[in-house]
Amino acid sequence: RLDLLLGFLEDEYFDEEWDAIFSYLINSEEQVFLQHGTMGGYDTSVLSVLIEKVREKTSGSCVSFNVGTHNWHHEHLDLVAICIIRDFPKIGFSDSRFLCAVLGGSSEGNGVTFLSQSTLVCIIEKIRMLLFSFIEYSSTSWVRSVYSYLISGEDLHQNPESSSTVLEASNFFLDILSCSFSCLNTVETERQLVESVVAAIIVIDWEFRWINAFEKNPEAELLKESSPRLAFCAAVHDFRISETFGQFLKGLHFRSRDYLRTRLMECIRCISNHEYNFDLVELMSQCCHWAVDVLRHFCLDAVEEQQLLSHLLKRSELWPRDATSAVTDSISKSESFPH
Repeated sequence: RLDLLLGFLEDEYFDEEWDAIFSYLINSEEQVFLQHGTMGGYDTSVLSVLIEKVREKTSGSCVSFNVGTHNWHHEHLDLVAICIIRDFPKIGFSDSRFLCAVLGGSSEGNGVTFLSQSTLVCIIEKIRMLLFSFIEYSSTSWVRSVYSYLISGEDLHQNPESSSTVLEASNFFLDILSCSFSCLNTVETERQLVESVVAAIIVIDWEFRWINAFEKNPEAELLKESSPRLAFCAAVHDFRISETFGQFLKGLHFRSRDYLRTRLMECIRCISNHEYNFDLVELMSQCCHWAVDVLRHFCLDAVEEQQLLSHLLKRSELWPRDATSAVTDSISKSESFPH
């Protein structure tokens, strides 16, 4: 039936016919649920299939519609998306499928937009909040130090949710983000929001690498006993090293690249400034790997690399006296350092 409905769409009457499709799909009972700001018993599976079919018909070699001339956005889609965010965790698989459909794929699509900018910002803000909450709940001291640094100056509205709720929600929205990462490129006016999401993903990846690097570290051993948290860190790590994430970093606005590389290097300096129950050289060795990663992904040439490295190694009251030599020794031993 959906294919039949879409087949009747004509360029001249597109807006009226697109609206009529939603009127057909939505009955009065479902309208009541949505108007009260809750999903209730509303099933998003049909809407998910509809959006997936539209994306199929507006991409690839067999384009059925004149994509550029039509406004595919509909207020009902915004309403459903907002309700899903508010109702979590009282949602199902079809809701996850719906969000993936309206947000788009993991790579650049054909420019079809189903959600308003304000709704898209709300979804990404929710993802950012959950990722930062996950970082805050870490039992690792340096991760919490990085959290305090990252949120300084941030307009971050945290919800007083339990760590288990945050973990469950983080898993749900990471799945959404992994399937629709290209949507971050469409947030035109909220570059800082996107930068925060990227920074949070990288810090969680650092935590995963830390856990696996030091088997004798008591904090790492404690984390290994927390299998749900470790599993999420592993999922973030897999996403972090994916081609999708790598391609996204390559397409970052130059100001975002500059902000992120400076911010992440400051995080590394922040980590090194605290006292821990393990050797400084060992800590600096791990920080070196993270610094090399930042250099590789956020610097375009040798000049930018040298400037950022100089920023990392500069002496200040926030930089331990032994840290510079420790990092220099670690970098000189790193085969992966970009030349």
